[in-house]
Amino acid sequence: RRVLFRSHAPVGVAVALRGESQLAYVSRFGAEMIGVTPAAARAWSAWQLRSRDSQDPLPHAASPWARASAGEVVRDQELLLGTQDGRWIPVSCNASPICDAKGEVVGAAVAWYDVNPFKAAQRQRDLFLAAVTHELRTPLSAILAWAETLQRHAPPELLSRGLAAITRNVLLQSRLVDDVLDVSRIATGALALDLAPHDLTSVLQSAVDT
Repeated sequence: RRVLFRSHAPVGVAVALRGESQLAYVSRFGAEMIGVTPAAARAWSAWQLRSRDSQDPLPHAASPWARASAGEVVRDQELLLGTQDGRWIPVSCNASPICDAKGEVVGAAVAWYDVNPFKAAQRQRDLFLAAVTHELRTPLSAILAWAETLQRHAPPELLSRGLAAITRNVLLQSRLVDDVLDVSRIATGALALDLAPHDLTSVLQSAVDT
């Protein structure tokens, strides 16, 4: 099970031991991330690292391997990882020292993952929140406009129309809130669809009146 985990886990994993001229172990996923075989990935020359805000190679002393080999626990160090085809992949690294039975540091274990999918998910979340904010603001604006109008001048026919518009927009906002909750239900597989025919004429009329 451990072998299968190391081979197929969607993170890069590498082990460096003191006194060895190459890495002791590199996972298949980690090697594929830079475009080489696991055997070739054991050579230090296969690895290119740089800071997110620099074009210069990362000094070895600042690398996760070196920091962990010095006894430091590294958490979420964001770096750029160079590939064989010239790309730079943003990664988040975690590293920990490896100690022997006496507690002395004899090496380091490093794990890293590509943060691009998480960045893409964050962008989608931001777009979703922007859309939700806009949609929630629309009925609120209509409610406020009608409330101000009715405060200034409210003959019976305008009062009836205004109250109907306010009620309609309150119900619309309630449905929008339900739609937001449906997003979480979709994510958990708990969304139940209620299919029914609907009169599009009333939908269009409501949009015009709003």
